[in-house]
Amino acid sequence: NERVYCHPNPVIRCIEIIRVNKVIRLLIPIFRRQKILAAGCGEGHIERLLPDCHLYLVDLSPTAIRLAKHTLASRKRTRFFLANLEHLPFTSSFFDQIECSETIEHVLNPHLMLREFSRVLKLNGYLILSFPNETLINTIKQLLLKIHLFRLFFPNVPANMIEEWHLRSMNTNLLKKYLGPGWKIVTVTASPHPLFPIRFIIKLQKVAAHPHLLISS
Repeated sequence: NERVYCHPNPVIRCIEIIRVNKVIRLLIPIFRRQKILAAGCGEGHIERLLPDCHLYLVDLSPTAIRLAKHTLASRKRTRFFLANLEHLPFTSSFFDQIECSETIEHVLNPHLMLREFSRVLKLNGYLILSFPNETLINTIKQLLLKIHLFRLFFPNVPANMIEEWHLRSMNTNLLKKYLGPGWKIVTVTASPHPLFPIRFIIKLQKVAAHPHLLISS
């Protein structure tokens, strides 16, 4: 994550800044009493920008947790957990909101992860997801490779998204397949712009279980 947030290419940095800002706007309002789960927190770049709340950061990587503790050293009411997102160490209906950014493409079983999110999230609580639009990203990469400009624009970036430790190529249709009953899609947006969706940012709400996925108009 640090590689893209601090990338020498200003375009990559801009796309990530826009994504982070959209994630935060979708999480707000956040109140001091709220419990927020940062699922797959990485180094804590998004979480350091959140308003004061009870913040619980979870990651599978000990290195990520160590770096997140350093990033958020001055923040109060913050707890860190080394855990698998498919088996969260929290009681049911514990969180008011969940933020899961650039993570679902890495997990072994997204369906299990989303089921765990539903379990620990309060009824009517919100889940904010973001993931890369790998179809568009790889198309751009292949075009730049053909005209021999890839390394000029994207130094230290793999030529294919599979090399980023991604287990699947995510898109909005695939997300709907992973979602079980009880989720409502509230907002779908993108970074840097809906007409150029390098990253998708999606806000979902936990609603009463329903035999079909609910999608807002």
